[in-house]
Amino acid sequence: LDQLTVDDLKAVIARRPPRTGSYCMVALSRVLASMGTVAEALEVKRPVPDKKMSPALNVGVPAEWGRLSRVWFDRSTYSKRFRNKSYYFLLNVGRWLGQAHPDIVSPAGWTRDLALEAVSVVCQWHGGDWCSIDPVHIKSRGQILAPSTRAGRISILRVFFRDLQEWDLIPRRFDPMRSMTTPKSVLALLGPN
Repeated sequence: LDQLTVDDLKAVIARRPPRTGSYCMVALSRVLASMGTVAEALEVKRPVPDKKMSPALNVGVPAEWGRLSRVWFDRSTYSKRFRNKSYYFLLNVGRWLGQAHPDIVSPAGWTRDLALEAVSVVCQWHGGDWCSIDPVHIKSRGQILAPSTRAGRISILRVFFRDLQEWDLIPRRFDPMRSMTTPKSVLALLGPN
């Protein structure tokens, strides 16, 4: 062990396929650094892939809807967690739109009537509806969404359209704050937290 160097560890990592064995080498380098054999431990260097750039994620989503959803994700000042959740939901809405209204490919084509229809559809949404191909994270597949989830998703749509209109990316054809309100029937199901 006294004769091992950081270069020896890097050579072992370079011979292995990506993501296999490198963690063990990093752990071993930490042990060697604590013994004083090497000056410093190796760091885990692995790029984090951006899942939002996956082509499979946009299957069934009209191109312009996907583009403006990504623009909203990049420009919005909400927390990263909220933006991620919202982005994936917006893609689900895009899949619904592509299937139910193939002639409307952009948020710019939405009217008050379509906004009301979208709110109605979200109120009837089940876990896994309009998701990307074979999502593994769906816990409530086939079950109606909880009232708080339905209210939250309607809010996401409202914010999305409000922001796109404020940024002059789409024309103001309807008022999302009025047309995309959470129905009283859903609000009545919400209990105290």
